[in-house]
Amino acid sequence: MKNFTKKDFIRKAMHVSFGTILLFLFYYNILELWHFLVLWLVGFSFSVGLKLGLNAGFIGRAIQDLDKDDFMPAQGMLYYYSTFLFLVFLQNHYGLDKDFILHSFLVLMFADPASFIAGKGFGKTKLPFHSKKNNSRHCNRNASSSCS
Repeated sequence: MKNFTKKDFIRKAMHVSFGTILLFLFYYNILELWHFLVLWLVGFSFSVGLKLGLNAGFIGRAIQDLDKDDFMPAQGMLYYYSTFLFLVFLQNHYGLDKDFILHSFLVLMFADPASFIAGKGFGKTKLPFHSKKNNSRHCNRNASSSCS
């Protein structure tokens, strides 16, 4: 596949692994909403610390090696986890069935890496306002979300 690096593969494998762990912790009621919120605050503080130049040892170097050039270190992970927190909050607040959360998060967990791989590997037409992304990625994300 063109332009598909080892960093991309590791980042997408972490995407699926982290999502699987979160779903396991949520589904079997191992952690409650406030536990997830504390974990998010720790991650956000860590990201801000890296942004301000904190020396975070092995974890900090691993994040810097794998991270894309975003505004905040581990920005994608924070967005991903924020989405999970939002879904868990909706489930707790409105008394929704766990299947609602599981389905929504499984789509995020698998459709995003699948659309990235398909877009990087097969995409040709670039989006008009973002030269690094292409039209095929967005079409594949919609198709994979619809199938699930």
